Amino acid sequence: MLLLREINKLRTGAETVISTDLQEIAAALIEQVKDEDLMDVQKLGDNITQKYDRYGFEITKLYIKKGATTKNEMAWDKHIVHFGNNFDKCKELKAIVRAGVPHKYRSSFWKACIKRITAHCRGRGEPGFYKTLLSQAGNDIFTKQIELDLMRTLPNNCLFNTTSATGVDKLRNVLLAFSRYNLEIGYCQGLNRIAAFALTVLNLKEEDSFWAVVAVVEVLPEDYYSQTMIGARSTNGS
Repeated sequence: MLLLREINKLRTGAETVISTDLQEIAAALIEQVKDEDLMDVQKLGDNITQKYDRYGFEITKLYIKKGATTKNEMAWDKHIVHFGNNFDKCKELKAIVRAGVPHKYRSSFWKACIKRITAHCRGRGEPGFYKTLLSQAGNDIFTKQIELDLMRTLPNNCLFNTTSATGVDKLRNVLLAFSRYNLEIGYCQGLNRIAAFALTVLNLKEEDSFWAVVAVVEVLPEDYYSQTMIGARSTNGS
């Protein structure tokens, strides 16, 4: 959600930073994510058996997904049958994306988008590149800050709320790898939440989540994520 909002709203003066098509798609996806827990739901009684949702967030409302197949999901099924799951740009794909990406296709769709955005990036497509970055991680200022921020990232999410939670090691690795990939930025606060959302909401694997962070930094204006975060402060009007 945070990632989508940033992509949808960013402008530099009168010049749009990203394409109108991408902004429209981001706007549609924002609405889908925002409304997802209220779509196709049934109200529960006092006996709530499900404590966390599919993304690891604690359920605080008396609602749960029914899991019914929607018209939009059937449109995606039909698209996959006819065009495959490479998600090449076409008017048909554009139309169904604007209606929202079903959960079962969200991971593969975002993975394809991220792969396109980062196609020109250093190390993309190089076997073992991610593991090589992890092997370079050391005990420096970025490593120490990452460790401090791990428990602050999503404290109400069961995947990240304790040191032994299943998502913590993945989050640490993604952030450490990025700190070695982009030596100019290294690590700054904000990247941890982007990485965590890639691992959970986008349902990406660890290495794909690393490239998701790279993609965000490539898409956003210069200095949006940096030690000074000048770009972020100017966007927020501070």
